[in-house]
Amino acid sequence: MGILGPIFMAVFWILILVAVVFLVKWLVEQSGRRSPSRAAVSGAGEGTPAARRETALDILDRRYASGEITREQYLQMKADLERPAAAQEQPPE
Repeated sequence: MGILGPIFMAVFWILILVAVVFLVKWLVEQSGRRSPSRAAVSGAGEGTPAARRETALDILDRRYASGEITREQYLQMKADLERPAAAQEQPPE
């Protein structure tokens, strides 16, 4: 085989190493996309389409769906959140 045998073997192992590095990088990126709540809390992954911060209405919907709050509390909180900010700052007369 001569000199080509060791060269092909070196190229083969370099390709294997590069493939492993890309596989690890891909796995790390995929694990970050599967846990949006962790990304939203830590701020990780901002600017990427996969990272979406949970809104106040999302949290409210989840709390109502889990039975943590009553229907009346849900409706009042939802109305408060949907009201414009200027209307919320004015004290009731």
